[in-house]
Amino acid sequence: TPPVLIFHPDTVGEVYHWFRDKWVKEKEYISQDSIIFYPENSGIYTIGTSEDRTPPFVSSLKDTVHTSTTCSFEWRIEDEDGIDVFIQPPRLEINGEEATGAIVLPDSLRNTNLIPLKAQTELDMGEHEITLRVYDVHGNLTEKTWKIRVFVPYEIEGVGNYPNPCRDYTDFTYTLSRDADKVKIEIFTRGGRRIVEKELSGEYAQAGYHVWRWYLVDENGNELANGLYFYRITAYFGGIKREKRMKLFILKTEE
Repeated sequence: TPPVLIFHPDTVGEVYHWFRDKWVKEKEYISQDSIIFYPENSGIYTIGTSEDRTPPFVSSLKDTVHTSTTCSFEWRIEDEDGIDVFIQPPRLEINGEEATGAIVLPDSLRNTNLIPLKAQTELDMGEHEITLRVYDVHGNLTEKTWKIRVFVPYEIEGVGNYPNPCRDYTDFTYTLSRDADKVKIEIFTRGGRRIVEKELSGEYAQAGYHVWRWYLVDENGNELANGLYFYRITAYFGGIKREKRMKLFILKTEE
């Protein structure tokens, strides 16, 4: 059976808990002339009152359009008497559901009057509604809601090859921002003649980081000579395509 505390104060009051050098208002139940309280933590409690009815200040959300499904948010929250990070800590809701674990409080909270608050969560592309709830130590609430949009552009990034110069093989690398229909890797001589054309699909066309190994041969299996070559990696997203052009060097050691 959980412990219960019943107070019969001479005047109207509320239950406060001493936490990190501040009195923080607890959740209690009023029953006629009694205050009924179920403590969840050990500590020092008292009955007190406050005339503070001013809720915490919460800064506006700077970025409401995100170009990644991993979304980060930042706020500045302030209160003259202190933000409640113990009894009713800041809460974030996304589309009406609590985003458990999304909010990150600073490692050190010596001063709860001013807190840089951060949150990070994964969201699907599209429109979303996020709500932040912040209480001060007296139980005054600030609730703010923002509409945000997640749109990931069609991009191919991180294009390169290693090793370069290459002797026996080289690994082409690229990162897709979104799922593509296909990816094409083309290799050209210094004079512009295409000697390799490779189409990749399936897992090679999914969003994320990819590696494709090439053993320095043309489409007929002929080994290529030392020298400078050019390559182009193109990603096709429906009617949209994105490409990057780079150089590579073949430098084989003579026996």
